[in-house]
Amino acid sequence: MPISLFYMKNKYFLFLVTFLFIFSFSFTIYAQTDSLSGTYIDENGKYYQQADLPVYLHISTSPNGEKIPLSGRKVGEKQISVQPIILDGHGMHVIKHNDGKNSRNSYEYIIYADGLPPISTAKFLTPNIYRKNGTTFYGQNLEIELNTKDQMSGIEGFYYNLDETGMQPYTNSFPINSEGNHSLKYFSLDKVGNVETEKTKEFVIDVSPPISTYNIVGINSENVISLSTKIYFTLEDNNVGVKNTFYRFDDQSWKPYYNKRNLPLRALSDGNHTVDFYSIDYLKNKETTQSFSFYLDKTAPIMSADVLGDKFIVGQQVYFSGRTKLKLTAVDNKSGVKEVWYSIDGGEWIQYTDPFYLPSKSGTHKIRYYAIDNTENIGVEGSINPRFDTYRHSVSAVYVDLTGPKLDYKLQGKSFKKENIFYLSPETNIKLIARDNESGLKNIAYRINGQGEEIEYKTPFTLKELGVQNIEIIGYDNVNNRNVINTSLNVDTEAPTIFYHFSTMIEENRDTTYPSYVQLFLGAQDAQTNTEQIYYRINGGGKRLYNGKISGFAKNKSYTILVEVKDKLGNIAKEEIIFETLEY
Repeated sequence: MPISLFYMKNKYFLFLVTFLFIFSFSFTIYAQTDSLSGTYIDENGKYYQQADLPVYLHISTSPNGEKIPLSGRKVGEKQISVQPIILDGHGMHVIKHNDGKNSRNSYEYIIYADGLPPISTAKFLTPNIYRKNGTTFYGQNLEIELNTKDQMSGIEGFYYNLDETGMQPYTNSFPINSEGNHSLKYFSLDKVGNVETEKTKEFVIDVSPPISTYNIVGINSENVISLSTKIYFTLEDNNVGVKNTFYRFDDQSWKPYYNKRNLPLRALSDGNHTVDFYSIDYLKNKETTQSFSFYLDKTAPIMSADVLGDKFIVGQQVYFSGRTKLKLTAVDNKSGVKEVWYSIDGGEWIQYTDPFYLPSKSGTHKIRYYAIDNTENIGVEGSINPRFDTYRHSVSAVYVDLTGPKLDYKLQGKSFKKENIFYLSPETNIKLIARDNESGLKNIAYRINGQGEEIEYKTPFTLKELGVQNIEIIGYDNVNNRNVINTSLNVDTEAPTIFYHFSTMIEENRDTTYPSYVQLFLGAQDAQTNTEQIYYRINGGGKRLYNGKISGFAKNKSYTILVEVKDKLGNIAKEEIIFETLEY
């Protein structure tokens, strides 16, 4: 009876072998049936195996008879041996048998070759998602759902590892609400042992609401303020940032707060008030509503502070130099100002008469001041000490900056350092660097060899004059503190010197003639820096790297060797060596 064996992948037949038997038989494929060995038989009797495993055929004349390995031979050869069948990749492979007794009957024995691992995905289930600078943030009530699917043999195992706590089987979606950075790793394997490449998700959970802090600058003692008082909020959120802030006075409607703006006080009446406020971040984490109460005294003197000298303001921070004075002014629209008092860094109160210098110590300082009008306005009924408690002002912190910027420079291009001197070429850019961690950098200037006025630095520059040049680098901060450094740079355009010699003496009465077996040795020196590699060309040929000698010359031939040497700064020297070889 004829048996036809076909291998089929994606419905294409790959090859055919025909056997003829005159006895009844059973035809089996022998293999282990567990995923660790790469095989699997499902409940319907379908046989699966990894696509790259070999298949060995065993044959028997009865269902339970002895299984004999089926031998074969390579087409065109005589040697017979047990050879495996190598499947042609992922897909369904078919061994087909036509019944010898009844040609109408045809049987197919199918091998499901599984060469593809499962594919797993992760879903992050929450409406609170925000992406910032390449990082994904999730808010409250996050639930993670994992899914996997396999094209052929099916899923054997599905595992995940959350925050390096160890791999565990995945069964159901799971919540995660802990604040901070998280890492999720997961993979699956199918029933014949194909393992999916482990996937990783990095993400951050932010379930903390923003923090809003109120700040009062101006006439402020306990809960008493004036119209000159500045009230603003400082907004903080550790991760995604504050999206909105809202506030309201007393029972008014909620209004949006715009960052760094002062709350409007002028429409409020004289007396007690309460302001409520809260913030919400981009993940809808909402801060608990906060409140603070104050008394608005519209009849107290109005004060202002003016800076005489260097001043620079960044946001709410004010920077002063050691040359700066502070001038206090008080105005009262009724009885007039009687006295003005001030205190520095919590020190004793001093009656103000003239503008005064700020402390000669770098850092943040707090200046308090208040005024008393001629009617001894006590502001709040029942105040024990109106001079200190009712009219005291609190100015936002000021910073006294006594030092200039820190300066440095960087060479962009060819350079070489010998001892304490940098050597550079006329094409090397000099980039000036400055930073000031206090009031900030205002500008950089420089001067070459102490000549002329300071040149304002804008972009990197070069030095064209040869030899040693002295560069004076000057930096100014925003309160006009000055700092200077000096450096010396040597501009070098001198190319290396090339020298050479032959291994054999010149023949007598022959100026440039050598035996063909002669060897040519090259060398170079540079007075300032150092030479790099030596290259040469023979009779106009390609450039070659010199490696210690040049040899292998032909007999009776003229040679022109062009030698090229470059130093560390890119200065190039060239020289031609012309000679002839003899007939030996």
